[in-house]
Amino acid sequence: MGKAKLAQINQHPVLKRYFEYFIECLSKPDTRLTVIGYSFSDEHINEALLEAGRRGTMRMFVVHPRGRDILVRYPDAPIPPPEPLRDEITSLGESRRNLSQTFLDDELERDALYAVLK
Repeated sequence: MGKAKLAQINQHPVLKRYFEYFIECLSKPDTRLTVIGYSFSDEHINEALLEAGRRGTMRMFVVHPRGRDILVRYPDAPIPPPEPLRDEITSLGESRRNLSQTFLDDELERDALYAVLK
């Protein structure tokens, strides 16, 4: 979709509704979110996560080769995440492992992933 994704999303009723539903879910108390492979390069998503983090109602688990470090600005980021994102989401877990290995034979990592759902 390129840049200005939110404007494009708002032009399509189904995409607009999906995004509204995402915001609604993040707004619920005691929300748990598992983020798999997301680069945190979409400003509209980052802002929604930041708001949920500020409310203190969300626990997030990041599955990415960079782990939670993906939330820190780095030189090759297409759109760097907002600097406070890592700090505002106080309940933040991570896995740097490949998901296929996690589910195949890494009980410790799998337990960490499941713990965010409890």
